[in-house]
Order: sequence, then C-alpha cells, then structure tokens
Amino acid sequence: MILASCTITPGASSEPAATSEGEEPSSEVISSTSESLSSEISSEISSEPPYVGPEEDHMTTKQRVARVASTAPDVPTNRSDEASFKRLGTANLRQEGTTFFMWHGNLTLRFVQGTDGYEVSVESGNHAMFDIVRPLKLFTRYENESGVKKTKAVEACYSTIEIKNYGISARGTVLCPGGTFLDIEDKYYIPTLQVSDEINVERNITVLGAQKKDVGFQSIYAVQTKTSDVSNMEYFVPNSVFGTFTNPSSTQKYQYYRETTIGMPIVMMRDSRNGYTASIARYQPVIDYSTDSYAAVSIHNGETSSGDAAASIEITYPSRDSARHYFSYTKFPQIVYKMSIQGFVSSSYEEAMINSYNNQFTLQDQRILDADIDTIYRQINQDFKSFLRSNTRNGITSYGLPWTVTIENGDFGGMSYQAGFVGQQIPDAYHMILHGIKNNDETSLQNGINVINFWVISANMMSDAGVPMIWYDGASNRWAGYPTFIRMAADAMEGLMDAYRICEAHGKGTSQARARWLAAFTAAAEWMLSAQNSDGSWYRCYNYNGTYYDPNNESSGVTWNPGDICRSTSKNNATMPIRFLGKMYEMTGDARYLNAIKKAGNFIMENIYPRHYYNGGTCDNPDAVDREAGVFAMYAFDTLYMLTGEQRYLDALEEATIFTMSTVIVPSFKINPTATTLKAANPAKYGYSDGLSFICCNVKGVDNFAAFAYYELFRTYILTGKRVYYNMAEFIQQNTKGAMDYDGIMDFPYPSLVAEATTICTFGFSSAKDGNGVEGVWLPWCSDANADPISRMYDHFGVADVGEFRNTPLEELRTSLNTFGIGGHAHRHF
Repeated sequence: MILASCTITPGASSEPAATSEGEEPSSEVISSTSESLSSEISSEISSEPPYVGPEEDHMTTKQRVARVASTAPDVPTNRSDEASFKRLGTANLRQEGTTFFMWHGNLTLRFVQGTDGYEVSVESGNHAMFDIVRPLKLFTRYENESGVKKTKAVEACYSTIEIKNYGISARGTVLCPGGTFLDIEDKYYIPTLQVSDEINVERNITVLGAQKKDVGFQSIYAVQTKTSDVSNMEYFVPNSVFGTFTNPSSTQKYQYYRETTIGMPIVMMRDSRNGYTASIARYQPVIDYSTDSYAAVSIHNGETSSGDAAASIEITYPSRDSARHYFSYTKFPQIVYKMSIQGFVSSSYEEAMINSYNNQFTLQDQRILDADIDTIYRQINQDFKSFLRSNTRNGITSYGLPWTVTIENGDFGGMSYQAGFVGQQIPDAYHMILHGIKNNDETSLQNGINVINFWVISANMMSDAGVPMIWYDGASNRWAGYPTFIRMAADAMEGLMDAYRICEAHGKGTSQARARWLAAFTAAAEWMLSAQNSDGSWYRCYNYNGTYYDPNNESSGVTWNPGDICRSTSKNNATMPIRFLGKMYEMTGDARYLNAIKKAGNFIMENIYPRHYYNGGTCDNPDAVDREAGVFAMYAFDTLYMLTGEQRYLDALEEATIFTMSTVIVPSFKINPTATTLKAANPAKYGYSDGLSFICCNVKGVDNFAAFAYYELFRTYILTGKRVYYNMAEFIQQNTKGAMDYDGIMDFPYPSLVAEATTICTFGFSSAKDGNGVEGVWLPWCSDANADPISRMYDHFGVADVGEFRNTPLEELRTSLNTFGIGGHAHRHF
C-alpha cells in the first residue's frame, strides 16, 4: 500500500478551463433538427412477428475461461448488434398518438414530441422522475475561420421515433460547427441478461459528409432532473462519490471520472425528497486505448453540460477527463456503443446504491477465469518455503518472509517483519501450518510453527499491557519501536488464534508453546476490552502501554514517530477488532466480548455507517477512505449480525459490500504493450485488470487486495439469499488470481508473486519499487490476500472453491454457517 492522500470529495480530473493555450471554451449551443436529411435515413418497421424469447437465468453456471497471453488490442467492432436483441411485443411497447412508451419492470421511457422534436421522460410507476433533454448531445472540436481550434457543444432532439421488434428506434441528425452532419440512432432494447427496471440503449453514430474544419467529437448521453433545485440530490460513483457531491470549487459544478479510474462505469443520482433514482452505465464496454475507446461518467450538480439549471448524470464517449480525446470524423465514420439505464423509486440512499450496483454488476456479465484454487494455495505455500529467512543475533533466532520479492529478477528485500498489514507474517505462518497439516508437508508445518514461536516466545511480542508489538527488524533482531495500529493488531491476533486453533485440533507444536500462543492473543483481547472507549469505539493507533499513540509520551515504549499518518485518536477503525472479539466470544463464551461488540456496533451504526464509506484500513495512509476499511466493515457487520440477529447489521453488511466492491475493477482492459518491458506488467498487458482494486478512493494505485473478500462475499450470499453476491464471490475468487503466474504464462520467477501498488488506469504501467529502484514488487500481504479466504473456506467447508456450492440449497448452506459461526470454534480436523 503506497502512501497517498484520499478524500471522498471527487478527485478525478475535471474539465479543463481552456481547450487550447489561451483559449476559453465556447458556451454556444447549436440546436439542429436537420429535417432535410430525415427522409434519407429513416428505416421501415420490421414485419417480423414479435415474440418473447426464453429469459436467460443469470444464476446459471458460468463457463470459466483459460488465460491467453496476448497483447493484441480488444477493439470495438463498431457494428450494431440489433440482430441479437430480444424481440418484444405489446407487453413492453405502446404508441398513443405521437407519444411512444417502452417499459421494463417499473421503468418506463416516454418519448414525447415537442416543438424541436422528441425528448424522453424517465418514469417509474406513476412517477415522472427525470428527463433526457435534447438526447443527441455532442462536444465538438473544430477550426474557426481563422484556423484556431475551438470547442462547442452541439445538441438536438430525436426527429423520428419508430417501434421495432426489439424496442424503439429514436433517430435524428446533428449539424456540427464545420458543416459535418452526424446521423445518430439510439436503439432502445431490453438486454437478454435481464435484472429489473433497466433498458439498454445502443447508440449508432454515422458521419455524413465529413468537412475538413470539423476535427473531432465526443458523444454525450445525459439524464437530468426536472427542477433546478438540486439541494437534496445524492450521488454514487464507484470508488469516488458516496452520497453528497462536493463541488471542487465554487465555480465548478461538475466532475468527470474516466472509466478506468472507477470500479465500474456507472453513475447514479437520487433525490432524497422523493426517492427518485436513476443511473446510467456503460454496458459491457470494450475498452481500448489505441482507438480512444474509453468513456467518462460525470456528475453535474446545478448546471448540466448543456448549460441547463439542473442536476444531471452523464456518459461521455470518448472520455472527457483531463486527457481529453475525440473521435475523428474521417478515422471513425461509424461509432457504436451501449449503455444501460436504470430507474426506480428507492426508500433510502443505501437501497439505491445497492440495487444500482448489483444490477449493473449482473449486466456486466464479466468473464470468470479458470484458475484452480487448490493449486493457488499450494503454489503460495511452496513459495513461502523458498522465501523464508532466518537470522540468529542478540541471542534470538528470527524467522520471516522478506519485506519484498522483485518480480523482474526474484531478488529478496530486507528482513523487515510486520505482524499484520503489509507484512502479514503471523497470518502467513498460519497458512504454512495449514498447508503442512493438509498435505503432510513437515517443512511447511515447522516453518509456520517457527515463525509463530519467534513472535510470541523468542521476541515476546506482547507488552505488559497486552498490546502486541507489530514491527520487527530481523537483520538486527530488535523491535522497530513502531506504534501499534488497531488494524495491525487485529490481523496479527486473528492469525495467531487460527494457528492456535489448528495446532490444538491436530496436536502440532508443543503444548507449552500452544499455551503461550493462547495467552498472547487472550492478553490482546483483554487489552482491547480495556481500551474500548465509553462510546464503544477504539482509537486508530496505540502506545505499548495501552494508551492511544502520543509521540510525546516518553513512557509509551514507542521510539519511531510515523508522523501524520497515525491520526491516533480517529475512531474510524471501530470496525476492526470486532471479528477477532467475536471469535473470542465463540471460543470462550465470555459475555464481556459480546457486550463489547454490541457497544461497538451501536457506535458504528450511529457514526460510521450513515456516511456510506469507510476509513483507515491502510496504516500507511492518514486515515484514508479505502477498500481495506470496507473489507473490515464487512467482517464486522457479518459478526454483529451472526451474534445479535439484528436486521440492521445485515442491511449494513450489504452497504459495506457495495462500498468495497465499488473499488474493484470489473471490466477488463489492456495497457499499451510498449509502455514497459517489466514482467510485472504482463498481467495488465494481457488484459487481466478485472479483479484488481483501488488502494484508496479517488487515487490511481491498484493491486489484488480485494481477493481477501471472496469468502466474506460467499457468506453474504448465504445470509441474504441474493445470488449476485455468489457471483461476486466467484468473480473475486477467480479473477483476482489473474495478477499472479499460476499457469506460467506471465514469466514470473515464482508463480505466487503479485505486484503491489500498480498504476494502469492511463494504459501505462508503474508500480512500487524495491530497494534498487526496480518496479514491480511483491509484499507478504499480496499472498495472504489470495490465501486468507482459501484457508477460511478449508476451515469452514473443507473445500476452497465456491463453485462446489453453486447448486447447494441455501437452507443447507445456512445450517453450515450457523454451525461454523464466525470462526472461533474448534478448527476443522483434516
């Protein structure tokens, strides 16, 4: 995890104030109906009889696909897909005079003729919610009479509406500033992979007689409010905006987000006064840098791109962020792309966000990689045997995995050991033990026991106050003197508890050593009880004496001052000890742990949950909004629901799940293969971006941390019964492995390596560096992210692949979940 700043106010690139040096953008809007061309481009209604084909079930088994080592760009075909559209009848289409209707579920699009042509009303039930005003919108680049390049917004209404077997064809032409006409046909249809309350639109743009003065264009599709009062509007952009949109400046009322910088290309708005909700999204996009085939979503809070006094959500293709691109009239004589429109009335922002994201995730229908999960776990643990270092000094023998391994050359970094977070030494030791026991691998088993004994016994990681010390210098065999983050303590103590549980179940290690392990994590749990604030929260960072971290406290035992990243007294990490304490309650039956959890739950629901985002999971960022805090929130709400049965925690689990998943890249795209020759870039060159997740919200670095979530997503499916969470679990389980070399095609020196903190959203590549400045390094957490949910599946179900349970009845899965609990009972015996 790289050091980066993060806020939830939009941080994506905004539209530049000038389009070329010294030039202000034109505010003139050209309106064009171009009636003279309408007869030339009109089409006849098909006479083929309508029918409703068999509805595809998005819950059916999806075929997993093998990886391919190809850098060839995935270029859009730019051909209409009309032949594949479902054919509809009067059940979804109607004409009343000059007004046309199309509906799906509760969503209705009403095509209404005005003085300049047809516009569209977006409705749900009897509620007219939003408008698609002057639907044919472009942002154009042209040369004026003096040869100076200028920009201009151009727009028009539909001139013709026709009912087709698939839905509605809405068509018109737009006159560009240099004299070029564009024929634009929007084909509205219901996607074969149906969810609810959604209608797709396939936009077909054809250049008619390109003129030299017209340089390029961007296509805009926008849904806007019917009123100029935007005081109660709420928004959702994955990885970026979770509720209130804060304008970047008093004069700027919009923000653009390139689709490669957000998890999924979707933007949602909701009017909190009446629950009216709409979203638009790119539908199964083919993203390609070489043909400028990537879009931006945007929020316009008070002034649309057309200058209307309203709020709007928009998609601009190609992207209208700071790296603005245009389609050439001559190079791209035809452009075809698809979008999804959703519209419904929601009772809360949480419901709107959850439904919008879940529906679009299903519609995205992204591939599932064919990676064998058992092989993944074996490769990780085989590499651990190669990586493990030991050093005897100062009367102590330390054991641990190196700080880094460089993917380019296999070089090992220093012996700097963190018990949790980026180091994950103790959780990784548990994996060594589990693998050793399952596979009769005595070397792996003993390595894991040696690591645990080093931390707990040789180095004596527990302070007198019960605070686990979490950073050790294995070269000098001395403590680094780093303060203890509650996040790191939770990682380390859960790993230690799991190591104890499995060794106790199998009689591995000495009984004396296991007793020391038990005493250590019990002391940590006791400290967490004593450190809990009266309001139910915990602070973010602590001294060894148990008080919150204060660099001026000379008695704390902490000698290293990390600076501003600590934010010691922040209470945003109140979610992080909950699963560990829940497991302690299951193990001991001590009601104090349950009472502490309930108290923390009340604090979280009153102070954190209403914000719709989560802070402070990355200990090397200053209390940032990040996906790691989202994953810990999922753990916390699952634990709270399992132990209290309160519905509010199950609702909160869904909301935290969507926040976390919003940081995950769902569509796949390839970077420029000439951007770098680094081996670490090979997964991105071959297009295996899907499954990577952004480290913090509104920043560009990505890696494989989301892999941690697949077991929790599977639990969420079992608890809610919503199949979409099973689909997410399988997607995360499989596709996060695309960043490693499990099948040997990536040319990595070790198959389990994964690069941390990479940047690919600009179609180039950069990554964290080793001590010699070489980009593309693995840290121990990268393997723990892949291994952790596999180990939990082994412990819970005996098998790791959720695919084994795709047809298992929910009742059977829920019985298993109730028996297993959170993970504090006796470990499964292999």
